Amino acid sequence: RGWLAKIDEDRMPNLRHVYARWRSAHNQASDYAVPYFWGTTGIAYRSDLIDAEITSWMDLFKPPAAAKGRIAMVGDPRDLIAPALLALGYSPNSGDPSELEAVQTLLLEQKPHIRSYSYVSMEEDSPLVTGDVAMALMWSGDALVLQEHNENITYVIPKEGTLLWVDYMTILESSQKKELAATFLNFINEPKVAARQAEFVYYPTPNKAAEALLPVEFLADERIYPPQAVLDRSTFFEPVPASSWKRYATIFSAVTR
Repeated sequence: RGWLAKIDEDRMPNLRHVYARWRSAHNQASDYAVPYFWGTTGIAYRSDLIDAEITSWMDLFKPPAAAKGRIAMVGDPRDLIAPALLALGYSPNSGDPSELEAVQTLLLEQKPHIRSYSYVSMEEDSPLVTGDVAMALMWSGDALVLQEHNENITYVIPKEGTLLWVDYMTILESSQKKELAATFLNFINEPKVAARQAEFVYYPTPNKAAEALLPVEFLADERIYPPQAVLDRSTFFEPVPASSWKRYATIFSAVTR
């Protein structure tokens, strides 16, 4: 509080098109933020290099031999640890010491298969496109964008469920151009504009009116719009207490150093 300006809905009438679920996905988000896209975290892999069927988070941590030294993870403690918690059958928001100890063991066992603890680049020469990376932890739309450069890139949401997330846009309380910012946020929620944005980046739109303008095949693509059964076994990140965060940081340091 104090950093972000409250959303003035009178200046943004197009917010009436936005699903309440995505506006209020996080505590007080609807008061201070406007959802832009939402999506999932999953596994992207090269189907021409990995001959096994990838269906589980454990496939990323105990991968096929062809992936040795060719896995890209991420450089953030929570994004790295959450999939390991899911692979072990735990909540991705767990702070349980014994569960986190098991996660550290799993991540250390995975380490010989790692090429980098950094998110894969989104360029045409991305290592996932060239084949230097065979498997990667990725966000849904990013994997589908890279698929434009190599049709062998496949994106899956593991059977255990996954992390859901929402990208928000906000206005700083200190901004001298709040009215201009509000005009922009209203503009990107014009249904035609929101629909074009979604198609361009392969992410689902939180704008209900925009969905009515999207191609049927886009809406039917379960990599973009997961079925309800997948959403039901997925969740958002929740805040963890400081004591748990300290343990997360310790695990991250031990694994990535």
